[in-house]
Amino acid sequence: MSSAPVSIGFRRFCLWLAGAAVLLSALPVIIGLLSSPEGALYLQQQIALDDQMVYAAWMQQASDGALFFDNRFAIEDQPGLTFHAYFLVLGWLSKLTGIPTALTIGRLLFGFLFVFLLGRFVGRFKIETSTKRLVMVIAVFGGGLGFAAWETFGREILGGSLVSVVTGGHLPTDVWQTEAFVFPSMLVNGLFMISLCLILIVLTAILDARESKRAILPGFAAMFLLMNIHSYDVLLIALVSVGLLAAMIGSKQLTKAWLGRCLIIGSGAILPAVWFLKVISEDPVFQARAATETYTGDFRGILGGLLPLMVLAMLGLWRRLKDRQKLGFYISAGVVAGLYILSSVYHPDGYLLSGILWASVTLFVLVALCSMEEDRPIHALLWSWALIGLTAPYFPMLFQRKLSMGMAIPWAILAAFELAELTKRLKPSERRLAVGLACLVLCATSVRWIARELNLQSLNVSNTTLHSPYLSKSAAKAIEELRNEEGRVVIVASPGYPTQLEGGGFTEPYLPDLNPMLAGLTGSYAFAGHWSETPVYAERRRDALSIFMPGISAEKRLELIETSEATHLLAPLPSAFPKVPLTDLRQWGEVLFVEDEWMLIRIRR
Repeated sequence: MSSAPVSIGFRRFCLWLAGAAVLLSALPVIIGLLSSPEGALYLQQQIALDDQMVYAAWMQQASDGALFFDNRFAIEDQPGLTFHAYFLVLGWLSKLTGIPTALTIGRLLFGFLFVFLLGRFVGRFKIETSTKRLVMVIAVFGGGLGFAAWETFGREILGGSLVSVVTGGHLPTDVWQTEAFVFPSMLVNGLFMISLCLILIVLTAILDARESKRAILPGFAAMFLLMNIHSYDVLLIALVSVGLLAAMIGSKQLTKAWLGRCLIIGSGAILPAVWFLKVISEDPVFQARAATETYTGDFRGILGGLLPLMVLAMLGLWRRLKDRQKLGFYISAGVVAGLYILSSVYHPDGYLLSGILWASVTLFVLVALCSMEEDRPIHALLWSWALIGLTAPYFPMLFQRKLSMGMAIPWAILAAFELAELTKRLKPSERRLAVGLACLVLCATSVRWIARELNLQSLNVSNTTLHSPYLSKSAAKAIEELRNEEGRVVIVASPGYPTQLEGGGFTEPYLPDLNPMLAGLTGSYAFAGHWSETPVYAERRRDALSIFMPGISAEKRLELIETSEATHLLAPLPSAFPKVPLTDLRQWGEVLFVEDEWMLIRIRR
């Protein structure tokens, strides 16, 4: 497809914006490293530390020479069939840098690459350079109403806020759902950033395939890699592509050659999908992990996370469509209203939409896209991504929330178009003021994400409430000691106790849960390490707590240790944590390390 010429000035702006965004996303790490206590190990993450340690466990295996990984948060027998290209390469890098730094490098590198790729995508629009710049800023930093209803922990609005009128008391998703927004992903998770890069490559290839066969190879390769590293996004792309197909049928722009090339691009996912099916059929631990219930939240929270962007985008749609095309607007607005009403009157702890209901809602979206008769493929793609992005996360399958990846991007681009249109008749000084104020509102949540990272860092607590970004000197030494142990190591540590402040909020856990770090940073198997990676986690967490508690018989403690298959215990010293019930366990084996707070014990068999 033809695209507008991209000026050198816009390219330089994109590079500047990419550098600025990366610097901002690196700011908490820079401050954290500079303020790290002597001897402490800074993990360079404050959000979802337990999830980051799942990635770290794969990287540790790659660093040790493995190409295929197993789950170090489960003690069951596993075939070890998992292959993950991204964490394989980061694992090799970690041999030089260490795991936390390798994770940070990957996050910053693909954050920069995403902004660069987004600039190439935005450069295709035949609009003024000033509008392209506005699009880039809002797409990278844009969010919703979260800044006005901020909570550091949890997903509910605890204090009074007008935002709760919109969201029904739920926090807007721009407060907590990292993968749906660009800058929070840049700040927190490199896996999300490389996935967003690949999504952009595939969508760009689909557009280019209309006129050129040369788009097939990069699109095919990106689909291949995306299916391997974040398979949920392949389903999202498939759904968005169906929406684009409906729009092109409505505008009579579809050709057989274009459709055929797009199908070839999509076929890039086939081989890794076959391997995925093999893994899930042969690995019962992976099956249990895949069956973890992770439902998409209340749609009212999604609406709160996107509302300013959606209002601007929908206003632009209304203004642009001719009378006979406005059916697309009415249906789109009806879908949003319908999802909102369903969430308001019926939101079970499960799927909001049944299979039939989801298919019906998605069919309405396809009819809306067809009715718009949008004859510009790139604009049709944006609207497909925006509208399908609202329904895809309610696809009735487990881990459905993962289908929110990049949800805000098309809405942000469309909102920026309309903001530029609304202000173009103002005087230059008035326009700069209006656009600046609008950007402050639209991007305020990203600022609060940075503030939360710094706040959690200063409190030495992750948003999980049980994990600490800084590991104490003695904990770091215990991890190093455990790393030197040979053979299959199964570790049990106390799952910990949080410290809740009066009036809400948390600070450094009184007794941190080190189980995820022990598995992620040493290659050991954790008996009770992660809420979704560990089978029957609630039961195993209870048993792990009991091992360290006084008041149970030696026979019961032995039974628990044998059930856990533990070869080692990381025992908190009772004298270091007098406020929680603990017992001295050194009689259960050989003490390999003891200092300040922790004692590492090799179980006597």
